[in-house]
Amino acid sequence: MNNENIIAGVSAGGFTNQGEIKILICHILNSVSEPLSKDDLNYIFQATNLVNYFMFSQALASLIESEHLYTVNTEHGECFALNPLGVETATVLKKALPLSVRDRVTETANELLAKMKKERENEVEIKSCSGGYNVNCIIHDTDFDLLRFELLVPNEEQALKVKANFLKNPLEFYRTFIEYLTKD
Repeated sequence: MNNENIIAGVSAGGFTNQGEIKILICHILNSVSEPLSKDDLNYIFQATNLVNYFMFSQALASLIESEHLYTVNTEHGECFALNPLGVETATVLKKALPLSVRDRVTETANELLAKMKKERENEVEIKSCSGGYNVNCIIHDTDFDLLRFELLVPNEEQALKVKANFLKNPLEFYRTFIEYLTKD
């Protein structure tokens, strides 16, 4: 029988060593353009099946205690960024992690940030009403809204589909909408 422990939520090749998990957290935070929340970091690990939630939580707490990380209060709550010690850990020890793992978590983190940016710049609100569901969609610009519309759909499933499809590419939707309304 294999001596390797099986840990829930961690795929083969995942991490169970606290030191490696700490390096991985530092690597992620060093690779992205903005601080990430505990939920964001956990999402990255769960999406890649690399680290169990409980082991991640322990490693994060240890990094905060050792002052590798500091907290930043953002409009989305408490987030984490690297102190100089965390940056040094990420750069000096990154080779301790396989390149494929570094690339995978960095890609997942950047995809998450892109999704969060889209959601900040574009808003969809779903409200239940007597005729079904109102879906309010807004494309924000810096100082004003480029587009704002409300759509009535018969059920929640369609409302969620409208939201997902709108958020996939709101600027393409805007371009198509304007093109349609301004054609001869």
